[in-house]
Parts: sequence; structure tokens; C-alpha cells
Amino acid sequence: EPFVGGEMLERVLRELEEDEHGKCNYKAAGGEYREVKDKYNDPIPIALPSASALSHMWLDRSHPDPKARNLRDEWLPALEWYFSERVRQLTMDTDGNEE
Repeated sequence: EPFVGGEMLERVLRELEEDEHGKCNYKAAGGEYREVKDKYNDPIPIALPSASALSHMWLDRSHPDPKARNLRDEWLPALEWYFSERVRQLTMDTDGNEE
């Protein structure tokens, strides 16, 4: 069973496809997508999209990461940073103040 589907997948794909400047969109009550804006009514640019992919060498012939060591030690910290930085970009101004 997929962990992302339907409306969420639609939003992620729209964020990647719709704007080459990487602006964040949300689905409004009427069903249309609108840009997320800051307190000055300017679109919030996103350097880190909500979709990401990773690839790595298999650590064993029978399984890419048999003890989840590579995921836990290498990839999890990177993914945690990536998505926390994405949240920071969406919730703070360029001076580091919450919007």
C-alpha cells in the first residue's frame, strides 16, 4: 500500500512541475492551488522540493541494506536535515525570524 497517494501526491507533483522558480503551493478550500505567501504577500520560494529520491550501492548481494545500517547511519540524518530545512524555509524569513 502506498504511503503517499491521491491529493498529497498531486500536490507534490504540482510543486515540481508547475513553476521553475520552486514556489510552494497549497490547495485552497475551492479546490484550486494557490501560492503560499509571506507576510509581504510575496510567494515563498522553495530550494528543497517535497519530493526527493536517493540511491546507493547494495551492501550485500541478497539485500541492499540487510541490517538497515546504511539507512540509519547515513541516509536518515540527511533526510531529517533535508525536511527540517524545508520546514525552516517555509516558516522563517531570511533573517531567521518566524513568519
